[in-house]
Amino acid sequence: MYGTEIDQIGLQINGYYDLPAVENLSVGGDLSFYLPHKFTGYKESMWELNINGHYSAYKQDNIDLYGLAGINITGWKVKYTGDPGFGRATYSTSRGGINIGGGIQTNVGFGSIYGEVKYAIVSDLGHLALGAGVRLPF
Repeated sequence: MYGTEIDQIGLQINGYYDLPAVENLSVGGDLSFYLPHKFTGYKESMWELNINGHYSAYKQDNIDLYGLAGINITGWKVKYTGDPGFGRATYSTSRGGINIGGGIQTNVGFGSIYGEVKYAIVSDLGHLALGAGVRLPF
């Protein structure tokens, strides 16, 4: 993962389930944690939780192009780590919103490899997230 708002890489775990009653639709979600970012006496961290629907717009020759939309909650925390004489102030907040995006997935012998881009529209915590990884069947 890479998040533009925090300008940092992160780790994500996700899972999706194909709906047998609705062709080309799957539902699932992901949880992402971005690595803490330090700058001039501060430490910043961010996480996000998404519940999404994936709609396969093109599924052929082992390639799946999909659009996604869902709901999102993003948490952000900044902590002052500078001069101890000024105290150790911490500020944190979380905001809910929606996310939209798309991705590509291809099956390999042990699972799927995917790449994804989505924009979380979350008031003042809105951000673009780029992700890539491996999905394993369970």
